[in-house]
Amino acid sequence: MAKFPYFPFFPDDWLSSSRIDLLTAEQERGYLRLLCRSWNMPDCTLPDNEEHLLRWSRISDANALRTLLRTLFERNKKGWRNAKLYTLFLKAKDKHEKASSSASMRYIKKHNTANAKRTQSERTANQNQNQNQNQKNIKTKKAQVFVLPEWIDKATWNSFDEMRNKLRKPMTERAKELIVMELIKLKSLGNDPNAVLLESIRKSWQDVFPLKEKNNGSGKIAKEELMNALKNKNNISMPPLSDSAKELFYSMNKSWGKLQVEIAKGEVI
Repeated sequence: MAKFPYFPFFPDDWLSSSRIDLLTAEQERGYLRLLCRSWNMPDCTLPDNEEHLLRWSRISDANALRTLLRTLFERNKKGWRNAKLYTLFLKAKDKHEKASSSASMRYIKKHNTANAKRTQSERTANQNQNQNQNQKNIKTKKAQVFVLPEWIDKATWNSFDEMRNKLRKPMTERAKELIVMELIKLKSLGNDPNAVLLESIRKSWQDVFPLKEKNNGSGKIAKEELMNALKNKNNISMPPLSDSAKELFYSMNKSWGKLQVEIAKGEVI
């Protein structure tokens, strides 16, 4: 067990004690020295060894030592013990044990906190690693730049792209892919993709549509159907139309009401 470097001393109690007043100067000095020795002994108990006690107390007379011990100490199986000093010793011991326990708890708490922070740091590092990997994947996807097919004239395509930009409807990479997919479909139906693009550029269309000369007269029929529907004042909104008539209407990029006004003014679509 750790030694306590000091013990409480109460001057008023010392000076007012009737038992201490009965001691000689040599006994009083020896008593103080024995208290100091006792404080540093296990269980705050002096050994029952007269020779040692005479030397420690520096009392020259053995009878004076015996009187001192009988007056101010209690004898037990281990030796001589001062009751008041032993009480102070137990309080100091209890205080020391509580302080040690509190220090241990603080260390454990600090250690657990450090482990928790380390775990959190590892978790954060893993999340950052995953985010970095996701960003790399996104960059890889972004790196897959749109490639114009060889059968589409580059100058014509650039003109179509420029027209879209002027309309403030710039094409995204995905939009370019969709336009090409539509051109592929129109090409399979016998439409020249470059001619389709030129038609959209000329009419400022955002999308691509079949060429009229490839519709075998259906374009004229669609136009007549649309014109008749527009002239009918009862058609406040677009009535059911054929697909070709609908396609013609949507290609004009105008509202139904605006087209009716233009027809009423004699403007030809």
